[in-house]
Amino acid sequence: MEEFEEVVKKIVEETGKTNTEVLEMIYKKQEEYNNLISDVGAAYLVAKEFGIDVKSTANFTKEIKIKDLFGGLNSIRLKVKVLKIFPINTFKKEDGEGRVMNILVGDETGTARLVLWNEQIDDFKFKEGSSIEIINAYTKERNGMTEIRIGMYGIIREYDGEIEVKDTSIPKEYVEKKIAEIVFPEENIKVNAYIQKIFYKNPIIYYCRECSKVYETETCKDHGKINPIIVISGIMEDETSNIVFNMFTRTVESFLNTNKEEIIKLIENKGYDEFYKILENMLDIKYEIKGTTKETQKKNIEINVSYIKPINDEKYVGEKISQLKNSGGVSDV
Repeated sequence: MEEFEEVVKKIVEETGKTNTEVLEMIYKKQEEYNNLISDVGAAYLVAKEFGIDVKSTANFTKEIKIKDLFGGLNSIRLKVKVLKIFPINTFKKEDGEGRVMNILVGDETGTARLVLWNEQIDDFKFKEGSSIEIINAYTKERNGMTEIRIGMYGIIREYDGEIEVKDTSIPKEYVEKKIAEIVFPEENIKVNAYIQKIFYKNPIIYYCRECSKVYETETCKDHGKINPIIVISGIMEDETSNIVFNMFTRTVESFLNTNKEEIIKLIENKGYDEFYKILENMLDIKYEIKGTTKETQKKNIEINVSYIKPINDEKYVGEKISQLKNSGGVSDV
């Protein structure tokens, strides 16, 4: 409590506000963070907003394990081991060049991807095998996967303790269900179902990772060129009910036994009418499907598919690959 009182006292002295006013701001800050932030942490953030330099060692975020991560979390703290540092990727922006770097991290419950941008990359001084503590991070869902990102007041620092990573390739555990039993978001589920309908829309979207906006063209006005993403959505059903599904680039590539570039080439040459004619082969075939459920803004439950395979694929595979090749959109692999 001593540190909390010191921070409050400094805010009062430098702002001229009363003790009560400062406390009200601190408790309001806690509410903004859904009470996932301590008194000391909230006081620290209020001080920062006033430009007051407060040296704090407070653990102002709640600790969480990787297995419990899902998109939309804020103000979280993790203790993890750096498993693999991937090369830095660069991209064009209107005001120059941007950089992004992916880092595989793990704890005793699983692995996840830490994503760093621009100056954050320069501040990352750790090597593979280092134990680190990530403070004041948040999570985003991208392409059906959860990413860890660093907030404005977030930091990464060395952790002195040992972190055991039992398995760097721990698979998700999927619970087999009927569609009617799917009622909660953020569940990893497996279903056996038919694709009833595919939504007709442009399957190529441009999603800017930095501002989390979708554009119709390959350029973000603030961050420059955007890499395209392939998205297929529709409705799947079993004998109990139906549910909306979404498949993103990697799943689509695996499912169609091709790559994003060939899909884009097909759509550019033939239009996405031809692409959806090919996808009609997906209908009336039973699939084993794995994915993660999510809640939409309208409070509906959908599933982001990470794995899909025909239960009896002999007829399906032959027709699918044949039509893709005849359309000039796929190379032999």
